[in-house]
Formats: sequence, C-alpha cells, structure tokens
Amino acid sequence: MSESTDETVPVHRGQSDDAVQTSLELRVRYSDRPRQVAPLNRAVLEHSVDGTLLRFTYDQGRVRFRRLSGSKVYKDGLAVESGALEVGGVLEVGDHRVLLWDAGHPVAYLKGYSPPYSNEIWPLGPGHYPVGRPGKRANAIQLDHPTVSRQHATIFFEGEGGYQIQAESATNPIYLRGEEVRAGSTRELRHGDLLELGELVFRFHQPERSPASSEEDTWLRVRSLGGLTVKLAGSVLPDRAWKTQYVKWMFAHLAYQWGAPLGIEVLLEELWPDSDPARARKNFNYSLSVLRSALREHVSESLKSTDIVLRSSSTLQLNPDLLDRHDAVFLHRLARARPAEDDREWEQAARTAVLEYAGPFLPECYLDWAVAARQTLELQVMDLARSLLTRLAARQEWDAVITVGSQVLQIDRHQQWACLQVMRGLRQRARLSEALRLFERSRGLWLEELGIEPEAELVSEHEQILGLL
Repeated sequence: MSESTDETVPVHRGQSDDAVQTSLELRVRYSDRPRQVAPLNRAVLEHSVDGTLLRFTYDQGRVRFRRLSGSKVYKDGLAVESGALEVGGVLEVGDHRVLLWDAGHPVAYLKGYSPPYSNEIWPLGPGHYPVGRPGKRANAIQLDHPTVSRQHATIFFEGEGGYQIQAESATNPIYLRGEEVRAGSTRELRHGDLLELGELVFRFHQPERSPASSEEDTWLRVRSLGGLTVKLAGSVLPDRAWKTQYVKWMFAHLAYQWGAPLGIEVLLEELWPDSDPARARKNFNYSLSVLRSALREHVSESLKSTDIVLRSSSTLQLNPDLLDRHDAVFLHRLARARPAEDDREWEQAARTAVLEYAGPFLPECYLDWAVAARQTLELQVMDLARSLLTRLAARQEWDAVITVGSQVLQIDRHQQWACLQVMRGLRQRARLSEALRLFERSRGLWLEELGIEPEAELVSEHEQILGLL
C-alpha cells in the first residue's frame, strides 16, 4: 500500500491535554480499508480500532498501552491487557494491526525475551552502555540474574560503523547469532540479532528506514491450509526456491510457531528422526543455509541485511518484526478464544476463517509434527464452525447458516450436525427441494462410506420438510 492511501485521523484525547513533540505515530492497518495514521502528539491519547478502545501513554521517550474496552488484543502472539510498545512493535486487534512507527530517525534498542525481562526495552543512542548484574559498576543495562556477571559486556556506538558489543566476563558466556563471543572480543551488532547473556535472551533492533519504504515492504504472509504459499515483501516464493522438501518443512514448522522460538534439537528429531546425530546436524545446517538464501533472494533491497530466520545457540525463530498473517495461526487463535455471547467481531472473524479454509494443513507433509498439527486444526475448524452455526441459528440468520454449513460439508461431508443446520436453513427459506436433495445425497454417502444411517434429528427434519410439500 502506498503512502497516498494513508488517512490521518483525529485522535480522542485522554485526561491529559499535555502536548508532546515526537516523531512517533500509530499506524493502523485494517484488513478491509486504507491504513490510518495517528501522530503521537499527546502525553495520553485514546484510539478506537473497530470498537476496541486503546489508551497510549507517552513518557520520556517510552510508550505504554492499555486496552480500555472491546475485543482481545494480542502482542507477540499473547493476549495482553497492557504493556510497553516499542518502535516497530505491533498490536493485533482481530484481523487488524496497530504499529508504533518512528517517522524520524531509526531507533536502536535491546528487547528482552527471558523472564523477568520479557518484552522489556532498553533504548540505545550514542555512547557506551555497560551491561551487568548490580554491583560497584553503574550498569546502563542492569540485569539482576545469577548467570549475568557484574561486568558482563558493553554495547557502544561506533558512528557510521553502527553498534558493537564487547564481551567482558570470563565465567558467564555471551552468544551472538548462536556463536560464542569470548571475553575481550568485540562483535558487530546487526538488526535482528539474537544475543544471549548468560541464560537470558535478547534481540537487537536497529531498523533501517528510508522515505521510500513502508512497513508493508517487510510483511511475511503465509498460507499453509491446503498447501504452503509464502508471500514476502509482496512477492510469492516459487516452489523451486525451497530446493528440497526438508527446507520447505523447516520453514513451515517455524511458521507454525509464528515468531516463537523452536528448539534446534526438536527440529533435528522431527525432521530427521531416523538419521544419526551427525547426519541430522549436517542436514540441518544445509537446510538452514538454503532457507536463508531463498528468503533473502526474494526480498527488497531494504531487507537484504535483515535476518528473516533468527538463530540462537539452541533455537530458531522467524523474525517477529516481519510477521503479518498466517491462516493456520489465525484459525488456531480463534478456536482457543472464549468470546462473549454476542461478540459479533469474533463471529465475523470465525466466519472468515471457516469460509476461507482451503484444506488440510500441509497435506503433502507426513512428518509426525505436521500430522498432529493437521488433526488439531481439522478439529478446531469443525468446533469453530459448530459454535458459529449455533449462534447464527439462534438469531435466525438462515442465509448465513446455509453458507457456513455448506462450507462445513465441503470440508467434511460426514458432519451430520452441519447437514441438519443447512436443511433447517433451506426449510426456513422455502427451498424445500434443495433440502430434500441434500438429505438423500448425504444419506447415500453415509451408508456407502461409513455404513451409518442419519441421526434421529435429521430424520425428523426430513419428515417435516416432506410434510410441507
């Protein structure tokens, strides 16, 4: 989406009317209309995203958010009520996304991934940033953890050379991009790098922004229901880019985690269960190299230096900054939600998920993890559809009942409860002949393929329709 389609919208102010001067702005990407931009020009402001009211608070360069009302809000895949929102951070509200954007200069920062520092942000500017446990030294980044030394490391800015980190502890290790940095050594920090200090994991951010680029240039979209399709920075990856099926399944497994870390040992066991450890490790290293090359080859120049797959000494994950939408993850989250009795937003999302269900998860993959995920998602889409149909029928929205129920029968023609709902909808719409044809066709299939007769409710509905002719 180009900048010309943005809409600058008025913002509801909170109790504070204090003006602030920042280059920060909220960018709201809707699934069904142009993106909206709201400048963060007040110490407290409130913004509504399709009925979900969010409050944003700005204080000394930091932004916090709180959900005041409306549907659930997700951050990093977890439902949250409040928290810090860093530059580049994304909140998901239904099928919409709220991104905190810096329209000025790039911002560098360190983000924590391990308790008790999960999602904590340390902004980085010019100068030196000593890192360590509380002690005699005044550490700019203070980490109270037994695996962190009092003088563990120093992060510093080298002008045009960017940021560097120097390891200082001889007893507690530093790992950068999965490789150990020995005491006294210095390494360059690159945007997206995973950094391990003792047993704590962090990620270094220094996104490059150019006036001609927009956040849409970085989005990763995945469809894995009915087959794997990957769209990165507006381009669809051709199937030949994977080179081998194992490269494809490695990406699919990481995409199913959707930004969460996945243990390398788990991948070795699940992708190469019958290989000896040395052969499995060799296959892993080759597949990861091919995967990274394939992804980098199909991105814009602005992303060439960004790691799309992040590696620590023991985990892999897709870069959370780049994630937009994965149909399987979207379905999984909806199925686990507990919506209110009259949650129309959930119903609309559930209807979209059911009607867009394109088939089983990774139908060509028969590895154990994929088979288990496939079975889970098939059960979830049925449960989702059944709950949705119950709500629609209770409100006598018969056209929607017919549409959703027919889709369920396309997915699995043996679901008698869906056939019953469709027949009721057809009866209510006086489409009696269609209802009878559906019953006879379905009855024949159930007898031939499963050896079962229609349930009593279906027989009763059939007799009621016959009585109306």
